[in-house]
Amino acid sequence: MYYEERALQQCIQKSCDAAQQLALCLGNRHADGHVREAGLRQLLEHDCNWVLPFVVRAAGEYVLEIAEHLATQPHRLLPNSYGRFAAENPEFVMTCKQQAASYWDCYHRHRHRYPLLRQHPGIPFLRWVDEARRSLPHAG
Repeated sequence: MYYEERALQQCIQKSCDAAQQLALCLGNRHADGHVREAGLRQLLEHDCNWVLPFVVRAAGEYVLEIAEHLATQPHRLLPNSYGRFAAENPEFVMTCKQQAASYWDCYHRHRHRYPLLRQHPGIPFLRWVDEARRSLPHAG
């Protein structure tokens, strides 16, 4: 998405609750990877079900710094929320994994410190999401 970064930042700063979360979600989809990363860092502070797809999606993207940040965050996140999201949206989570693998193959496999797919930071985060799904209590 292409829009004025300054206007987005003003919206985030002046808004609260759902309006701020929405602005952060938009920031998470910005064309500039630095803006996306900054938006994601703030978005992680919100535990609202409708922001979870924006967080999970970020793990599969090509901006390595975003995936690296996500890989360090599971201890701060609520596994039940992410587990329920994954249980309700298995195709979405699988698509994010496939996208992470594709970007790893194209951009990170030979040029970065992640020669193995399992080492790419987006993959462990998405595995954590899967583990959160598997650890949900099963209904009767």
